[in-house]
Amino acid sequence: MKASALFIFVLFTVAGYSQNTINSYKYVLVPDRFDFSKENNQYGLNTTTKLLLEQKGFAAFVGNEGLHQHWLLINVLR
Repeated sequence: MKASALFIFVLFTVAGYSQNTINSYKYVLVPDRFDFSKENNQYGLNTTTKLLLEQKGFAAFVGNEGLHQHWLLINVLR
């Protein structure tokens, strides 16, 4: 009984810690086409995903669109 309670406590502790570390990322690359879709941006999922990630404060890019210009702006023009 004590072992199962300890296991559940450790499980919740690890799960809680992992939820806080996702915001340490700044950039997100959304693929041009998800594996389950047949076309690029089918049903607008990719652009919607990009929009929602940008609303949460991430710098999101679909494919390589704008990534090179953003990198140049950040690293070269310091």
